[in-house]
Amino acid sequence: MLRFSTAPLVFLALVSASSVSRGQAVGSAAPPAPVELVISGPGVVHRGDNLWFTATLTNRSGQVLAVPSTNGGKAWTYMAGPWWKIVDRSGKQLKFKPGTECFCDHNIGAVNFQDSDFVLLKPGETIEYKHESLRDPSDKFIFPGEGTFFVTLSWSFCAPRAKPGDNGSVGYTCGVTRALSPSIREAVLATPSFDVQSNAWKLSLE
Repeated sequence: MLRFSTAPLVFLALVSASSVSRGQAVGSAAPPAPVELVISGPGVVHRGDNLWFTATLTNRSGQVLAVPSTNGGKAWTYMAGPWWKIVDRSGKQLKFKPGTECFCDHNIGAVNFQDSDFVLLKPGETIEYKHESLRDPSDKFIFPGEGTFFVTLSWSFCAPRAKPGDNGSVGYTCGVTRALSPSIREAVLATPSFDVQSNAWKLSLE
């Protein structure tokens, strides 16, 4: 929910004003991500409004990819990273509210994935995530007041891997896949690690 802050803010200059426009990706990743991430939300909001977005993930690769299902399952643990970023018109990032800035390191070997945690996307197919999965990004940031802001969403996928160890043991990174059915497990293990950033959504706070 949107709230204003009257306290001085500390900003980090992350994105130039010329690079943030509606429908335009901010920055780039190498190698190119096998998916495209596009967000959409309200164009105008007021103090006290919920800031709810929809995110559409499209498979732009030539192979089947395993991505998180929309039910908020364990697969969301592998979509790590800073997630939301909000900058003002000058490209300065809004300050996080205390205790809300969480950056993950993919050390999630204890997570036991189930088939219901994933959806398989064929090349060109899409999946849409609603605010129930994405949450409200305004819950994480302090808005200085009215103005124009640009919102982006970033995901970093750490591909689960299984590596044979000593004495017949198996070591897992980024999640345990042994409970998955053969077809799902094959797709999960074949999905490459990637970083993807959405378009920048223009938002007016009045």
